[in-house]
Amino acid sequence: MRRVSPALQLSMWQFRASPPLCQIRKMHAGNLDTAIATAHGTMNAKKHRPLPTPPFEGLKLGRMLSHGEGVKAYQGVYRGRPVLVRLFKDATWLRSMCGVPLEAAISASHPHPNLARCSAMRRRGGSSGGDGVWTVTETFERSLQEAIIAKRFVQTDGLEAHVRKRNLRDALHIAGDVAEVMVFLHSMDIVHGRLTPGHVMLAEDARQACGCRAVLTGYGLAHAKPLDVAESPNIVRGAEIAHWSPERLIDAVNSKAGDVFAFGMMLVSMLTGDAPWAGRSGPQIVLAAGILRLRPPPPPRVLPPLASLINLCLRAQPAERPTFEMAAAILRGLLAQGCAVPP
Repeated sequence: MRRVSPALQLSMWQFRASPPLCQIRKMHAGNLDTAIATAHGTMNAKKHRPLPTPPFEGLKLGRMLSHGEGVKAYQGVYRGRPVLVRLFKDATWLRSMCGVPLEAAISASHPHPNLARCSAMRRRGGSSGGDGVWTVTETFERSLQEAIIAKRFVQTDGLEAHVRKRNLRDALHIAGDVAEVMVFLHSMDIVHGRLTPGHVMLAEDARQACGCRAVLTGYGLAHAKPLDVAESPNIVRGAEIAHWSPERLIDAVNSKAGDVFAFGMMLVSMLTGDAPWAGRSGPQIVLAAGILRLRPPPPPRVLPPLASLINLCLRAQPAERPTFEMAAAILRGLLAQGCAVPP
């Protein structure tokens, strides 16, 4: 199968929306600059929302991915590679190290193969339509969240033994990558605070048995504020609040042990193919997970050591949860055993 260049991938992403745009893609498939410019004109004419001017030479913005209270995210191409471009309202939305946004500081001084690299960062003020803090981070085609939705790792009844074995092997590889990179972050006293499948990307890697490796993102974002149930009774904080520990839901305590709890919830999602607390509102999650200390149903047909790891990660008391060093060792041990699945 012919591989598509990263630059052309962006142009394809731009033009999937409607038949007229698909025609533009065919007309300009060989010329990325023309294709993006045409797409910008078409999309912005429809939305009446001009794109901000990025402060980096050679950075081309694509479609807007999200628009929150303090941050906008865009697809883009920078130096011939697809990137995630984020425009923060101000520096309070980012964590910093020695006055530099954390992602940029780690990328420059402590690069890690399982951490997304920030290739550019710049603050800009004035009236250019793009005021704030700009970051450019490598991105990938697929996230762990998308793989979970596709039931990539499930261990449910009805699957043949060889499929369950393959799924378990892939789950252990990806979970092991996440555990290893969290060991790295915690060794520098960095609490992720937003560990969810949506912040784990899957990068193609032919050296891995599962064909990919996990790449962690979001570690430089400011920690989300606790959900204010009284003022926002209908807010659904999506996957993020569903992975919060009881002490974070109730007392706004954000710690390394909270990251371990989020990792346990991630393991449950991977093996069941379901999002934790799906369909529940924020206040309902606070009541169930924070006050009543309930947990989502455990995944079926799970190896005893893996089931034990999940239970330990989801302990109500932070001191009773394992470290990521322990989690990584258990996952490596299961991989070394050849991923035998229970009958």
